[in-house]
Parts: sequence; C-alpha cells; structure tokens
Amino acid sequence: MKAIWFLALVFLLGACQGDATPQISASPDENSEDTQYQAETEISGTITEIEGDKVLVELSQQISANETVMWIRVNDKTVITDFQETPLTGDQLTVQGEIKAILGDTCAESIPRICSANKLYLRANN
Repeated sequence: MKAIWFLALVFLLGACQGDATPQISASPDENSEDTQYQAETEISGTITEIEGDKVLVELSQQISANETVMWIRVNDKTVITDFQETPLTGDQLTVQGEIKAILGDTCAESIPRICSANKLYLRANN
C-alpha cells in the first residue's frame, strides 16, 4: 500500500512541475526561445558596422555575460533623433557613431543577438 502512495505522490509532483510556465527574461540563457520579451531595455555603444537595415553596436556595458556586441535593426517604425530630440534619418547613422537605443519587444536568438529598436539616439558629431 505504501508503494502505491509513493508512486501516486511522485506522479502528482511530476505533473505539477510540467504545468509551470517558463519565464522569458530580457537577458539570454541556454533555455531561451527564438524571440523573447524585452522590458524596455536600453543599450548604448558605438556603431562598428552597418549592414542593410541593421547596425552592429559594440556595447559600452554588457547586458548579459559575454555579450559585448549586438545587432540593432532600424526600420520605418524606429524613431531616430539626436540627444536633443532633433529628428534624424537612418542615412545619418555612421560607423563610429555613438548611440543609445531603446529596444523593441523582441530579439532574435543569434550570435550576436539581433534586436529591434523602438527609439535610437545618435550623438551629434561636433
């Protein structure tokens, strides 16, 4: 009889663990999904490469362990301004330009990650 109760307990505990909803965080890990929710994450850094609608940014501060660069996708929904909120265009983004970006709600899991930007601030060259 004790063996039956033990098996029932193990079964119930196993079933409870299967119902747990996985948490998706803004920082990547080994168990992350292809896309993940961003909690209005801000990044800053220097543009090192421009490829189509993406800019490769060398991050001034790591978001997670070993993440020193990130692709930022700039599209027609991305608001681009300087730090004084003067509107700019994507054509004004240049290699070695300093930026701050407010990330969108998804990032594609790749190395380096590719994240969309809701807002992008470009430091004006003096």
